[in-house]
Amino acid sequence: MADGSAGDANYATIGAAYTHYRRPDPRSWTPRPAAYPSTTELADGLGGVVTIEKVPVPLDCTDGFNEAYYGRPEALMDPLARLSCSAWSFVGAEATDRFVSDLGRDLADGTWDRRFGHLRVQPTFDGSLALVISER
Repeated sequence: MADGSAGDANYATIGAAYTHYRRPDPRSWTPRPAAYPSTTELADGLGGVVTIEKVPVPLDCTDGFNEAYYGRPEALMDPLARLSCSAWSFVGAEATDRFVSDLGRDLADGTWDRRFGHLRVQPTFDGSLALVISER
């Protein structure tokens, strides 16, 4: 929207457009860690007294990022859901196809639920999200 808010943004469309600006890396399915500063680098850059708080992701999180699907992996079978996650822009078609094939098989034959089914009822997931706070 003109005021900068998300409004009625269609994140699937935004994600699809975003992928045109990123180069896929067929060797991995997540962004290379070097693409992001460490929390130490963030703290040094911010200065002041810095605290870092983990941000738990709730099971019913409606945001379109990978960790939001920790308890509902079926969502990642949807190409539009993957396009709304910037991490997928680093991935080539071959790796994506392999992921979809493997996940689809594991969901269909119950392997995913045997290994990770507890995540379907886990209220929150402590993943990579963190809130970095600097006080000067």
